[in-house]
Amino acid sequence: SAVLIVAFAFLFFWSPLTMAGALPIVGFLVLRRDYAHLMTPRMLVAGAAALCFLPLVIYLGADAGSVPHGWLFLLGGFWRFYVAFVAIQIPQAVVIAFSWQKLDPGMRRLAAAAIIPLLLIPLYRLGWNNDFAMRASIMPLALLAFVFASIVAELKLRDGIGRVAAVAAIIGLGTITPALEIQRALMLNTFAISDCNLLTTWHYLEASNWLANYFARSDRMPTWLLRHDHVEPPITVEERQCWPDHPYMAFPMNEWREPARW
Repeated sequence: SAVLIVAFAFLFFWSPLTMAGALPIVGFLVLRRDYAHLMTPRMLVAGAAALCFLPLVIYLGADAGSVPHGWLFLLGGFWRFYVAFVAIQIPQAVVIAFSWQKLDPGMRRLAAAAIIPLLLIPLYRLGWNNDFAMRASIMPLALLAFVFASIVAELKLRDGIGRVAAVAAIIGLGTITPALEIQRALMLNTFAISDCNLLTTWHYLEASNWLANYFARSDRMPTWLLRHDHVEPPITVEERQCWPDHPYMAFPMNEWREPARW
């Protein structure tokens, strides 16, 4: 439990949205044991180490309101798309449900810890491309895959041709994306890495949307955490080609944003 707490605090800096999805799972894994272990010296030291990361939480939360966000289930027609989305994204949950009695108690708890967040995450949107759903689902999906694999490893024909066929279909469909990634890495042309700054690169890709996911207004930061007096000039959008050997170079070089301090 102590290692989980400290590791979570460190990884929060690396990928905050991913760790947001992992938080309920980490909490479940820590609290499922007897509560007496929470007051041991090892756990108290781990908790104190994790609290040292509070300034990071404040930093990431500054100007968070500028990031597009909201509850998706309040939108009209949401539930129709929600059912289709869940059916396509986590069909493994159906196989797990039919195999529930064969799972040991530990696997059942892990399955619940994975499936419940995966059912809740699509209800909320954060970021222009809903980065929250993409990143927060990583840890629950990893646990879901772990439980599903434990079922597949012990699957036999006598369990029923329908269950075997469903598992084979899920695995077959799941290989499409990694196969395309391998094909892209091995067979497509390669291009030079962009040497433009982040603002310029983003302007090429999403000129109509501001990069609120990754930038916050400096005056929204607490002065004790980030100085407001700019020693260096602010980074601005550059008028240059970022990928000279890539089709992106055809993007128009107009409608540049006014420089701003971010």
